[in-house]
Amino acid sequence: MVTNFRQDRVPTVSRVSYDLSNFLSLDGRVEQSALSIKNGSYGYNILLKGGILQSGIGVGEPKYNLPEGTRTLPSLGLQGENIVRLHYYRASHLASGSERIIALGDGGGFYSCSLLSQDEFSPITNLKGVAGEDAVMLNYYMDSRDTLLLFYSAGLIVYDGETATKIDNAPILKSAVMLYDRVFGVSGDKLYFSAPLNPTDFSVDGGGGSISFMDEGGVLQKIVVLGSELYLFREHSVYRLSVIGKPSDYMLQKILTLSDPLNPNTLRSAGDVIYFTLGTKLYSFDGLSLREVLSGVMALVENVTHAVATYFDDVYYLACRLKTEGELVGDEEDMGVYYNNGVIYFNVVTGTLGIMRGADIVGFFPVLTRDVKEIFVIYGNARSHRAGKLTDDGKIYGSYSQKLYRSSRTNLSDRGTLKNLRRVYIDTDHTLVLKVMQDGKSISRVIYGGDHGAQNFRSIGYDFCYELRSEGDLFVRGLALIFDKIRRYN
Repeated sequence: MVTNFRQDRVPTVSRVSYDLSNFLSLDGRVEQSALSIKNGSYGYNILLKGGILQSGIGVGEPKYNLPEGTRTLPSLGLQGENIVRLHYYRASHLASGSERIIALGDGGGFYSCSLLSQDEFSPITNLKGVAGEDAVMLNYYMDSRDTLLLFYSAGLIVYDGETATKIDNAPILKSAVMLYDRVFGVSGDKLYFSAPLNPTDFSVDGGGGSISFMDEGGVLQKIVVLGSELYLFREHSVYRLSVIGKPSDYMLQKILTLSDPLNPNTLRSAGDVIYFTLGTKLYSFDGLSLREVLSGVMALVENVTHAVATYFDDVYYLACRLKTEGELVGDEEDMGVYYNNGVIYFNVVTGTLGIMRGADIVGFFPVLTRDVKEIFVIYGNARSHRAGKLTDDGKIYGSYSQKLYRSSRTNLSDRGTLKNLRRVYIDTDHTLVLKVMQDGKSISRVIYGGDHGAQNFRSIGYDFCYELRSEGDLFVRGLALIFDKIRRYN
């Protein structure tokens, strides 16, 4: 008699589907296996809004619409300079050209043009800075005129739209704000404040003064207004200053010690909180507690050495150096990027998140007037002689930017089964390329918009990841993935 000791068991197969009808966030941290497949791990030139994956912000010519027609911010190229800073200055006491843009060039020249009429930048002949130097500019109404206060290495200059007056014995401020009826500014290890209703007098006899910081907190970097109080950011600490009443009543309190390097150019007040970077992490601060935000997204940041930020219309914009995988996008391909290569977009009210790549932005210049609502940008590459503008068309100067969204790599919460991808449905309005990756192998398919993107696949592996790429517009409402799960042989 022959006995058969072998018992073959056919592995069980089960059909499962995953409905990815809501794109969540981006998380670039190394460990991804615990993430939902609705999370992305890498991407650029995209916007996640209301669970929909779509084209994000772009940059273009600095054009804006007025009732009289379209205007374009002029260039400093005719002056032989590149733009360092732009400032909106409204001089209502002047008969014409009351709304102006003041430009500071890298050669130290100051220039002016009208916001509301099409003209070129004209030199402000009686105003000259230092080549390669920035300046702090504040608007202040004094002596029945709208004036512009300029703080830089030459001291303090008061400009009224026609003449520039040098103020002797004024401090050289690196950051300044107005609160109540005084100017407050910082330089070195001192906080300076002007006399009430007199922004040019910082003397004690005149009603101004200063406060020295002599402990280990480091050099004063930035001063920010939050509510009715001032927050002073030093290299290693943060102080709160209550300025109600007379200077003798001011209350100064140390409230934070900073363990990572602070980039003062990322500090922006956003309603009742302040956003800023420490190292490559982003934090919000409400005056009492410090909270890390967007930790997964900030994992995609290479460095914030030259980062700058602005806050406009509920959105915090952070221009920084993003990590790349060697590909060239937008201006990286032909114009070059030398400082920052992208912008992180974060709507603090709705949670909408976006990443734009392909522009070397080193400064933001938001303008909000009765007629103009735009964010202009300053470049660090060959475009730096002229400002640009943030757009919502997902393009880099009229050309569609390359767009990429990559999901997390996941075992779909089941390590013990092979996942045989059978079919994918994509609800998309535009043509794109879908690539699926399993166990080191990949398969790509072109998905055409409008037909729900149905595609058959023959891909198998224990883990799973997918990419969506587009060279044009992007609008994806969701995906459906159909798998056969195959358990191991027993």
